[in-house]
Amino acid sequence: MTKRVVVTLGEPVKTATWTVIPLEWKATFPEHLYPRMTGRIELAPVDKKVSRLTVSGMYEPPLGKLGEQLNETLTRGVAGATVKELAESIGKRLDAAVSAQSRK
Repeated sequence: MTKRVVVTLGEPVKTATWTVIPLEWKATFPEHLYPRMTGRIELAPVDKKVSRLTVSGMYEPPLGKLGEQLNETLTRGVAGATVKELAESIGKRLDAAVSAQSRK
C-alpha cells in the first residue's frame, strides 16, 4: 500500500551535542481517512565518527472507534514500518552528504 504524504519540518533546536527537528506528517487526500503524525528527528553524536539518528512520533487513528479497532489489527505495523522507512531514507541522505563532503 502506498500513499502520498506531506512532511513538514519545524525549526531545528541545536545544542553543542545534539539537534532536534520537529516534524508533522499527513496524507495529501483524503486527509480525514489517514492519521496525522507529529514527532521529531533527533541527531546526536555517539563518537567522533558515528552519530545516532532517531525518528519518533505519535498519531491518533482517524475514524473514531472504527479507526482505533483498525489500528489495533492492521495499521499500527504500517505506521512503524513507515517511520522506519523515513529514518532509513534520512540516514542514506546524510551518508551521501557526508561522503560528498569528504571528497571535496
